[in-house]
Amino acid sequence: MRRIVIATAVLGAVMLTGCSMNGYRGGCWELPVNPVSIEEKDDGDKGQVIYEYNGRSYSPYGTLGSRLTDGTVRDCLGYIGNDKNTRIYSLSEDPYDNYLMIVNVDGIMEQPSFVRAIDTKDKSVFTPEYITSLSYEEWSSSGSYDKIRRASIMTICNAEDIKEIGYEFTVNGRNGGGGAVCNADGSVIGKGELVCIEISEPDLNGKVDLDKPFDVSMVFTVTDKDGNVHNVTGSFEKQMMLGSSVNDIEIRSGAPGEYTLFVDK
Repeated sequence: MRRIVIATAVLGAVMLTGCSMNGYRGGCWELPVNPVSIEEKDDGDKGQVIYEYNGRSYSPYGTLGSRLTDGTVRDCLGYIGNDKNTRIYSLSEDPYDNYLMIVNVDGIMEQPSFVRAIDTKDKSVFTPEYITSLSYEEWSSSGSYDKIRRASIMTICNAEDIKEIGYEFTVNGRNGGGGAVCNADGSVIGKGELVCIEISEPDLNGKVDLDKPFDVSMVFTVTDKDGNVHNVTGSFEKQMMLGSSVNDIEIRSGAPGEYTLFVDK
């Protein structure tokens, strides 16, 4: 049975900040050194509350549907109006800041609430699974999903003594990033093993329309057991979508130090 090695392309790491759930005290829950006061405005036309942050407008969306865990909060952004105990937070699981969380840290039984960016109206966006919609009419035509979407490129390592497979890719002609696949224990990737390279939704954010096909071009390198890096001749080019998968490519070895990418057309 083939063993599958999985890697995800990463452009930037999000720091998951551990914090105590015994009240909203200390660590990531505290106000920053120079906290921002975020005004709560009343949109007279629609009768809804609006929050402005970082060039985007937010309005109430939902409440907490399950328990918060360590790492839920990424940063404390500031407080609402003049109340420094009513604070607003970004979420570790939401790299797009489509949602922000508001909590009164002085309330004993205070339930966190969540606001959603108004520019996501009529769209379907990634929503952390602990956020439950309160079914406001404003959001009735807007969707959500709770798993980050990915495009998977399954590659057979048909070469011996390879410890790492590196890759760089472009999407629609723009730099998309890169990464590497290796075994956690530093051992070689077995000949015939299936390697899964994943391009995730955050990798593509701001580069392509996430709901439409995009062109992927990917080139590879391999690192042998002695630490020598070799370019792989050839490239993988295909139109893909988030949620799609291809499994028709493999890296083959030839003469010593020579590697070729085979793509089944």
